[in-house]
Order: sequence, then structure tokens, then C-alpha cells
Amino acid sequence: MCGRFTIAVSYDELKSYVLSTFGIDEMRFEADLPRYNVCPRENIIAVINDGNTYRIGQLHWGFIPKGFSMSSIRPINARSETVAEKPMFKEAIRRHRCVILADGFYEWKKDNKRRIPYRFVMKETSLFAMAGLYSVHKTNDGKTESTSLILTTTANTLMADIHERMPVILDQKDIVTWLSRTTKVEDLTFLMRPYNPSKMVFYPVTPQVGHAGFKDVKAIEDLRKKDL
Repeated sequence: MCGRFTIAVSYDELKSYVLSTFGIDEMRFEADLPRYNVCPRENIIAVINDGNTYRIGQLHWGFIPKGFSMSSIRPINARSETVAEKPMFKEAIRRHRCVILADGFYEWKKDNKRRIPYRFVMKETSLFAMAGLYSVHKTNDGKTESTSLILTTTANTLMADIHERMPVILDQKDIVTWLSRTTKVEDLTFLMRPYNPSKMVFYPVTPQVGHAGFKDVKAIEDLRKKDL
């Protein structure tokens, strides 16, 4: 699964990325950046296609599909292999796809009774896009809430020794296909594959990232460098 990630960039770096990648020249929200430990039930930064243009904004991480109880469990991930078959995701995979922006994500390796956290990042780029779904619904008090989740797939060879799953990461050329309103669900399968391991690296980080309240820059420090 993908339960923690980072978007440890400045607001200006985010603006530059969305301009070059999506042609978005204005962001109409204030983003609290950088963020070193993004957790479930927090707002995350995502891009959608409204049918005419790309739009960027914030979604709540914890998915509530239309027609499901407000008290139901809010999944933060969905398995890409079965997402089109599950009733709670069927509408979203057809009509409400998004990409969630990050520059790294955390995963834990089980070592006897310990769980050791690692951060996975790209070798040559900073920000990247994770495939996601979103839903818009009315809350009990009549307000509009937009919720989201991250799709996962089988771990690539880089990650396999750490965890069996990883987020679906999209290359820039695949983002257009994923977000297009005209792309059919059956044509998305080839996108929901393990990401190229040669483009990624990982390193150990402090166990403190396991605490949702730990938001310090120390969360992304490479522990190996402290041993030098």
C-alpha cells in the first residue's frame, strides 16, 4: 500500500512543475509546502481534467464514493488489478481519475519485530504523478467534499524486498492518457504497472515518520549519511 508520502518542494517549484507538465499557469489555492510526512485524512494536491482543461487543487485523502454511507471506511488505496470490478470504485475509474503529486513516498520493511521505514524517490526528477481516483459528494451539513485515493500495483524489483505493493506512478506521456475523459477503462490496464526500477532510488529514514504528527524536515534525511 501507499500510506505516507512527501511533497517536499517549495510553492514556486510546484508552480513550475504544473506549468511545464499540465500548462496550468495559475494555482488558486494556498499550499502549505514543503510537506515531509503527508498522512491519510489530510489534504493532498491533485490534478484532474474537467473535460476542457486541467485543474489543480486539494482533495481529502480518504475516499468516499457516491451512494455510500458517510460512516463507511474511507480507503486511502485501491488495488489497480481489481478496481474496475469493485462497486465502490466503478464510477470513479470511468469518470473521476486524477493524479496526485508527490516527490517521494515511504514504505516499511518488516525485520523480525521491527519495522524499518524507507523513502523512495526518483533519480533524475523531483515531482512525479501517482494515479488516483476522486469523488465529490455532499456532507451531512450540506457542504461539498472532494475525496481521493491512490491506486497501487505489484512492487517493482527495487521495492520487492521492502514491500509487495507500490503506488501506480505515471510517466509524463501516460498522464495525458490517464486523465483523458475519452480513455476507456479497458485501455488503462497497461498504465497500471510497476514503475521502472532503474529510475528510482531509496534510503532509510527515521522511524519517527511513523507518527502522523512528525512533520519535520528530518523525516526525509538519509540515515546512511549520518554514519559517514
